[in-house]
Amino acid sequence: MIKSKYSLSDDEKNELSEIFGKRVNFSKRERHYYTHDVGTMPSLIKPLLGKVEPAAIVKVSNEEEAIKLIKFANKNLIPIVPRAGASSGYGGVIPTKGGVVADVTLMNKIIELDEDNLTATVGAGIVWEQLESKLRLKGLALRAVPSSAPSSTVGGWLAQTGIGYGSYEYGWSYNTMESARVVLPTGEVEEFSSIDLDNISGTMGTTGIITQVRIKIRKYENTTATSAEFPDALSMKNAIKAVGEKNIPVWAISFLNPSWADMKNRAPSKTHQDHPLNEHRPMLPVSYILNFVYPESRDVSGLKDAIINAGGTVLPDEIAKHETEEWYRSMKVKRLGPSFVPAEVLVPVDNIDKVLNEIEHKISLPVMVEGMVSNDNMATLLCFIPHSERSFRFNLAFPLALSIIKMAQNNGGTNILVRAIFCKTGRYCIWRTFYPYSGI
Repeated sequence: MIKSKYSLSDDEKNELSEIFGKRVNFSKRERHYYTHDVGTMPSLIKPLLGKVEPAAIVKVSNEEEAIKLIKFANKNLIPIVPRAGASSGYGGVIPTKGGVVADVTLMNKIIELDEDNLTATVGAGIVWEQLESKLRLKGLALRAVPSSAPSSTVGGWLAQTGIGYGSYEYGWSYNTMESARVVLPTGEVEEFSSIDLDNISGTMGTTGIITQVRIKIRKYENTTATSAEFPDALSMKNAIKAVGEKNIPVWAISFLNPSWADMKNRAPSKTHQDHPLNEHRPMLPVSYILNFVYPESRDVSGLKDAIINAGGTVLPDEIAKHETEEWYRSMKVKRLGPSFVPAEVLVPVDNIDKVLNEIEHKISLPVMVEGMVSNDNMATLLCFIPHSERSFRFNLAFPLALSIIKMAQNNGGTNILVRAIFCKTGRYCIWRTFYPYSGI
């Protein structure tokens, strides 16, 4: 088994420098930046992880360099940690055994655009929002995108897997992708296509370095939205089910719980040089809020009836428009405090209400929940407990994430990361480190 490695010999440093030139970094300050993702580990947990500082950072710009890096790591028995946007908050890129962090964000180009067959081949490090902007110039659009689109990458969403905006029509991340090239821990390159993509989706980078992905795209069309409020989680769930039963052709379904709606109302405006900006936003009802998004040419005439029959109230168009524009800006509520305790769970739509009710009544602190629905009758719940990492009580609040996971499990769901990793590898693995091929 490969051992931890937190420093490199002069020969190893020279060899890396010959491959990557100025794109290799041994600076202690730079290496410190790569010891975490956007999440915050509690002070009592950090010592249990041990030393998490990598020995070097390399910015990989193409597949050939990824192969050279793996061969270098094989020869010197050095762990490799692939890293892209690091937009997750669950420790997936923490280098618990040191080694070399392979930053793939320079692989961010559109390699080929096939407008006839509606596919785009892109570097794994391209950011979703940037890709969407480039496609828009060609009259094209993505089929589905993660909620973290301003910072997450195409390869990262494949490696982690998940449900995003557009998943109600197009499914999980890997359902919107046609193939991917991966540099395996052996140094060989393999292309995974069609159903084989399921073998690397959700493996958290443990199968190698993803270098490029061919994604399925669509013709761009203006979208519109309908938002509704519901008095409870049961009526909201019934509306979601009714839309499915009536085959109303919506593209995306997302929802907020009352705690998230309240936080959005209370979030302070942006400031510029300490002066608040005039940021107009409608006040949200502190209720369960359901958002339906669809191309404006589609006939969704049964949608409002489904909402009303389930006990909901259709909200003004101003709110629907604002909520659609806020897709990628939901985390502005972080202006209210320095930290969050995160949890992400996967729940059958039939049991959304049960899980949301348990969260509300059994968790002692407010829990903000944002959800998205997929076309397989599953929903992902992104849960955040506002807190302060500077407080000792942050250590006591962090285990509440495990309580939320347990609630999901008791209702036919699971933690989305455990589901993905265990289903693919047959073992539990939390940190996204893989080791050069050595028979393990």
